[in-house]
Amino acid sequence: MRPLPSSNGWTNTKPYGLRYHEPDIFVRFLDPAVQAELGIPYEALAVPLHTMGGWTIRNVRAMIVENRVNLMTLPKCTRTVAIGGLGNGASLLRYVSWLQHARVCYWGDLDSEGIVILSRVRSIYPATESLFMDCATLDLFRHLAGQGSGRRPPGPPANLTPSEAEAFRICDEEGLRLEQERIPQAAVVEAFAHRLGARHDAPMSSSLVASKRQV
Repeated sequence: MRPLPSSNGWTNTKPYGLRYHEPDIFVRFLDPAVQAELGIPYEALAVPLHTMGGWTIRNVRAMIVENRVNLMTLPKCTRTVAIGGLGNGASLLRYVSWLQHARVCYWGDLDSEGIVILSRVRSIYPATESLFMDCATLDLFRHLAGQGSGRRPPGPPANLTPSEAEAFRICDEEGLRLEQERIPQAAVVEAFAHRLGARHDAPMSSSLVASKRQV
C-alpha cells in the first residue's frame, strides 16, 4: 500500500518536484456521537483524503453512497458514517485505514457500472456488504429503471454474491440502470432500519447541507 498524501493536502510528484492537490472526500455523520468524538462541528463536510484517513474511529459502520442527494437524505444510524460521491475513485478508500476495522456497506446505481464499483470496493474491503444491488431490488423496482450508459465492461466482475452477479448479467445484457434516487425513500428507511439499525425517531435531512472543508 502506498503512503498517504502529505499532511498539508498536497502530494509531491518526483522527480520534477511538482505537487497536485489531493481529492476531497464528502462525509456525513449519521450519528452525532461519532461526530463529537472527532470534534468536528459539521454534520456534512468535504475533507482531504489524508485528513479522513488519519481519523481515529472505532466500532463504526461506513455507508458508501454514490449519489450525494441520497447521502443527505439517509436516516440517522448509530455509529455510522456516510461517505459519498466517489464513483470510479472508490479505490481511494484504500488509504482510509480505519475502514479496515469498520463494517462497510456500499450502495450505488444498480447497473453494470455500479456493480463493477462494488466489486472494486470489495477487493479492498472483502467483507463489504451491499444495499439495493441485487436481483431482489431489480425485480421489485424494475419499473423504475431506465437505460444505462451503453458502456459494457469487458467481463463479469469478481467478488460478487450470486444475486449481485445475476443482477449484473441482467443489467449488462439489457442495458438497464436503476438510479439510486429512483428508490422510494420509504424503502430506504425500511432497509436501513433492518440492516443498519436506523433510528426512526431521528429526523432526516431534507436538503443538501452546504459542504464545509476541514483543513
